[in-house]
Amino acid sequence: MILKFCQFNQPNYKRTMKEISQEERERRRARIYETKPWLRSTGAKTDIGKAISSQNALRHGMRSANPLLQAIAHRKLWEKEKERIREIVRKQREAYSQSTADPHSSWQEVFEHLEEFLED
Repeated sequence: MILKFCQFNQPNYKRTMKEISQEERERRRARIYETKPWLRSTGAKTDIGKAISSQNALRHGMRSANPLLQAIAHRKLWEKEKERIREIVRKQREAYSQSTADPHSSWQEVFEHLEEFLED
């Protein structure tokens, strides 16, 4: 029986299939059990190393167990959203200024409240 596995160490990083005989597979299995690489696999030992490695998979922090990271993530998101809202308001005001029609009073009120809200 011949098994296939993916080989990722190609220079162009394309997956290539390589056939492995049952004997080769048994030889590799025996070598792994001889060397026992799982006994030497260790994580960070120092507190600093553990703190750094604990953030390896962190992308944004929204669902982090750490409340400080959550707060930072929410603050960054809010800053992005404020900029996006400011741009929408700016474009809407510009459109009204170029228009011959007067803006609806409710839009004027929305603009005023948004500007106050976004200044915080």
